[in-house]
Amino acid sequence: MFSSYSAFRLGVDEHQQVLDELGIITLPKPIMDMSLREIREYFGYDTTNGIKKTLLMRNLIWQLFNQIQAGNPPDFYKKQGFIRGMWYYIKKKFSNHHPLRGDMYNLMSSQLTLMVRKGLFSYADFNFRDRDADSWKLGFDNPHIILVAEKDGFITIMEDLHRRYGCHTITCGGVPSFMTVNYMVEAMQRYGIDMEQEFFILTFCDFDPSGYNIAEELVKHLQSSGLKNVHLFDQWGQGRKRRPWLELAVPENFNDSAKDFRYRLPRSTWDNPTTVDWVKLTGGLDGPKWKKGRPTHGLESDEFDFDLILSLFDQKLQPLLESPSDDIIQRNALQELRQEFEQMAIVKFLQRLQGQT
Repeated sequence: MFSSYSAFRLGVDEHQQVLDELGIITLPKPIMDMSLREIREYFGYDTTNGIKKTLLMRNLIWQLFNQIQAGNPPDFYKKQGFIRGMWYYIKKKFSNHHPLRGDMYNLMSSQLTLMVRKGLFSYADFNFRDRDADSWKLGFDNPHIILVAEKDGFITIMEDLHRRYGCHTITCGGVPSFMTVNYMVEAMQRYGIDMEQEFFILTFCDFDPSGYNIAEELVKHLQSSGLKNVHLFDQWGQGRKRRPWLELAVPENFNDSAKDFRYRLPRSTWDNPTTVDWVKLTGGLDGPKWKKGRPTHGLESDEFDFDLILSLFDQKLQPLLESPSDDIIQRNALQELRQEFEQMAIVKFLQRLQGQT
């Protein structure tokens, strides 16, 4: 069965290929209603009494998804809680069978994530609550642009950029959540945004290996959720690998000398392969000194002041905009004015009613 999300991700043939790849089969009855003997019949090993728990979990999750699609959702769906609520629902059944007792939450969570990445459904199809739902906003004026900030301290700036440019924005708060990104992409598809268009991703992360990895991880989450057509930028010069995002918090965009504000990376990271790759790609902050065993440094995105951040985004966004920012700002101002007039009218109406009584 297709949800609107899986339909946009997979064709009919590809959909069946994914089911076959994951070992998902058609069963005569719900796994939640099966006896241990029946579970062993379909998911037991041939030579032992053991159970193929990974295959069992995948098929159970698939059955729960189809149950929801058929309009008969289980109780955890109605409660709109977190993922662990789904495990408690499963655990009630599994605890009746000794071989299935124990905490298999991590197994359930990992297989659910795998099936989302494969495009069979989205997290939203299970009605889970996204803990970071307030960290992203959809933009409908320039829906081909996604603005990303690494740190929670930038969330107000991202909201301001959202109002100014009508772009999608997301604040990661450190390591980005795949569920949060998946919810964002699912909402984009649900609201009719063209998912085949070319997307431009602009990030504001620390200029260090960790910040680079955060941006890379977020882009992977976007692509795993269905955004395949992502623009590649030649940010780091000819001969270096093009990357599917443009980083703005880089030394050449800093007003002051970056060396005066740099911080020293932990010694344990100096020889890390990711650090080496980052320096080779970006040049780092130490240049040739790094190759001689000198300390490698990074630059915190927090060191960029407010006005500079807005200026950098404006400079890079203007050539990409389809809807001019001046039109968006003017429209938003008119909408805010209208809301103020409506609130004033309501207050005066209530005051007149109170005066008549």
